Amino acid sequence: MPAKDERSSADKRPLSARLPGGTAGARGLWDHLPALAAFAVGVGLSIAAYSVVEARDQRRQLRAFERRADLIAVALRGAFRVSVGALHAAPSLFEASEEVSRDAFRAFAHDALARHPEIYAFAWIPGVPAAERARFVEPPNATALAFDLAAEPTRRAPADRAAATGQLVASPRLERVEGPVTGASVALYIPVYQRGAPRATPDERSAGVRGWAAGVLRVGSAVEQTLAGLDLAGLDLLLLDESGSPDGQVLFATPPAPGGAAAAEGAPRVRRGLPFADRRWTLVLTAHPGDHDGRGAAILAGGIALSALGAAYLSASGSVRRLRRQIAAARRLGQYTLEEKLGEGGMGAVYKAEHAMLRRPTAVKLLRPGDATHQRLARFEREVQLTSRLTHPNTIAIFDYGRTPEGVFYYAMEYLDGLTLEELVRLDGPQPPGRVIHLLEQVCGALAEAHAVGLIHRDIKPANLMLCQRGGIPDFVKVLDFGLVKELSRESLPPLSVAGTFIGTPHYLAPEAIRTPDKVDARSDLYAAGAVGYFLLTGAPVFQGRTLLEICGQHLHAEPAPPSRCAPYPMPPALEGLILRCLAKDPAARPASALEVLDALQATLVLDPWRRADAERWWRERGGSLKSAAQGARAGSRKADKEPLLRTVAIDMHRRKPRDETA
Repeated sequence: MPAKDERSSADKRPLSARLPGGTAGARGLWDHLPALAAFAVGVGLSIAAYSVVEARDQRRQLRAFERRADLIAVALRGAFRVSVGALHAAPSLFEASEEVSRDAFRAFAHDALARHPEIYAFAWIPGVPAAERARFVEPPNATALAFDLAAEPTRRAPADRAAATGQLVASPRLERVEGPVTGASVALYIPVYQRGAPRATPDERSAGVRGWAAGVLRVGSAVEQTLAGLDLAGLDLLLLDESGSPDGQVLFATPPAPGGAAAAEGAPRVRRGLPFADRRWTLVLTAHPGDHDGRGAAILAGGIALSALGAAYLSASGSVRRLRRQIAAARRLGQYTLEEKLGEGGMGAVYKAEHAMLRRPTAVKLLRPGDATHQRLARFEREVQLTSRLTHPNTIAIFDYGRTPEGVFYYAMEYLDGLTLEELVRLDGPQPPGRVIHLLEQVCGALAEAHAVGLIHRDIKPANLMLCQRGGIPDFVKVLDFGLVKELSRESLPPLSVAGTFIGTPHYLAPEAIRTPDKVDARSDLYAAGAVGYFLLTGAPVFQGRTLLEICGQHLHAEPAPPSRCAPYPMPPALEGLILRCLAKDPAARPASALEVLDALQATLVLDPWRRADAERWWRERGGSLKSAAQGARAGSRKADKEPLLRTVAIDMHRRKPRDETA
């Protein structure tokens, strides 16, 4: 019995007393709970980090794939433009003479065929009986190229369309061409009109046609020549004619990857438009699926490291949160919170900011007292006073201006999330005429309002024109930086340019801005607008040189090359003439006003006008990636800037100047 009682008494003791070192063990376990929790969090962070790394790798591969797709699309666009270039020259040959001999046409065609092996045949189809057509065919192959337009509707339709529009027209896919050529080909027609025949309406153009220059383009040959120098590893390529019938849409396709269509199921795919003549061709690129399954020892080691970092984070998170709250409170002092520098120029630095009360993104421009003379401060203050009077939607809007207690002059304006026209051309290349007209119309609208109240900009250039999406409107242009603005009506104000110097950007300076910068007028802005249009169409400035003096000398004395010589797109003569008028050396030879330029732009007819749907598609397919690339380039250029950021902007209400009511 006593033994039993002892066992019962022992069994009733607490578990911590019955285990050796039990109380200390429980206490140690409790002490290690934060570490264990940190380890558990670290494991979760490791898994999350792995997922993030995988997703980032997929995005990186997708961006690389899209860049390759863009490169291939640009190369094919260029190749097709070159292929049809010879055909565009044919009307000049026949319009230069009432009769063209077979030998003359043979020499012309022989040269074109030698330079373009992808063109199977080249022919002149005059409006003569079929029996006489053979003498106009090159090479002499009546079977392949004796086009009987009256008897073959599939050929007659595009030929009639070319005659009515006066433009190059392509046929649907030709399943087979007689002779040694098989595979996808298209017939191309461009009309030649009788000399002096009216062409104002489609009926007049159709009635005045003298004949057609025609060619047969081997699509596969043109594509293969272009792709020969490009890396297509891991890609499937498909070229479609989406304006054709469903059974004739495929113009070219690379051999399928091993595994067929199943291998490409769910793989990244992009589509790029390739406008060709009047057809809607589309390039479809599919990337072969990559391998994302192997985690390996590197991921495991990274997980362990992240676990340790997670534990350290738990121990320090309280201090970090308190510090962040203190910083946030400090940043809330003052009316504006500066977040990051957006850029810097000769007239000040621009920061992205947030208003303390309104909480809307704002751009704030600052000019520190130590960085400027009294003259520059006066110009800076004049800038905001004059710009704030402008209300055109394509002009940057000014919200507020003033000085801080430290003497920093500032003004706040709307923040624009987009890319400049300079970045647009650098990243996307020359733009089609329809889009250039659309962009220049907005610039001229803003200039027309400024000129009407007696203001000129004096620094119109692609870098001062921001392309963005505003209020649901794509391709919206904002005219920036009136820091060099000049008021024409205030003769009593002291001039803000130094005698013997000029203000502006050399590539876009009017000749009079170089000779007599204090006597420029609104036509100097029109010269700069013409230079911007030239840059958008060709991808290069009007004049280039190794030194500023050389560039200025060309603005003074050299005649600009017509943009049609170096623009990749067909150039409407009316647009080219307007650009060259704006670039006239004599201001009197330029358009009289921005409104006159605007009217001329709106009256210019182009083959492919830029519509809202085109702008929305460009922003959907290209705009986001190009905007990100432009912003990344700006961020990279700012990394070397070690200047400490002024986090807040307070306002000195005593020194704040009311707006000059007489301005």
